[in-house]
Amino acid sequence: MPELIITVLGGILVVVIGLAAERLYREVFFFEGIRLGGRLHRWLYDRWALTYDRDKKKVQNYDDRNLAGPLIERLTSNSATGPDILVLDVGTGTGRFPAVLLGNPLFTGRIIGLDISPNMLKQASIKLAKYGSRAVSLNQPALALPFPEGTFDVVSCLETIELLPDRHAHLSEFYRVMKPGGILMISRNTGEWGIQGSECRPEIFSEQLLAVGFEKVEITPWWKWFDLVWARKPDGI
Repeated sequence: MPELIITVLGGILVVVIGLAAERLYREVFFFEGIRLGGRLHRWLYDRWALTYDRDKKKVQNYDDRNLAGPLIERLTSNSATGPDILVLDVGTGTGRFPAVLLGNPLFTGRIIGLDISPNMLKQASIKLAKYGSRAVSLNQPALALPFPEGTFDVVSCLETIELLPDRHAHLSEFYRVMKPGGILMISRNTGEWGIQGSECRPEIFSEQLLAVGFEKVEITPWWKWFDLVWARKPDGI
């Protein structure tokens, strides 16, 4: 009998440890540590900085076609072109989007990349050094942005909004720093990645953008784990 009890307790312990390990894995690799605190989230990205581009290479091969090209088309249709165009990229990481946008000869403006991870920004600075003052990296949280109202022609936020603690507050801050008529380019997690707890259905995501004040919301497929969402700040605001 004691042997049976020991066996049962041992089996329960193995199951508990397995569930705890699976939960920790999900918190780290699906939720990227954000639900375990901002410090751990930043630490994880500091650790991933050197391998981040390698892991994203397959998707990045299409960034000019799927991200930079469509944004430039929208800027052109808004008659927003030239060296005065200013873009804010929130959650810029290693400068993935700034690199592809600045590398497109049709874009002659400037971009500020913002991120909480110093090591990710270090990689971004190396990658973007050839663009000189057209590319600036800023170590800063996404709330209480250090810019006055109506600063940016574009605010982009890719693979990031689902990891931020207060979506409404962050969207409101993006709206605040955008110029009237400015363009928002943001991604929406589809839930196929495994972080269903952070998934926001398309219709609800659209409603949240409209509630902040954005208009002309458009949601299109981007890649397996994310949709691409476009919106506009009304003129005269």
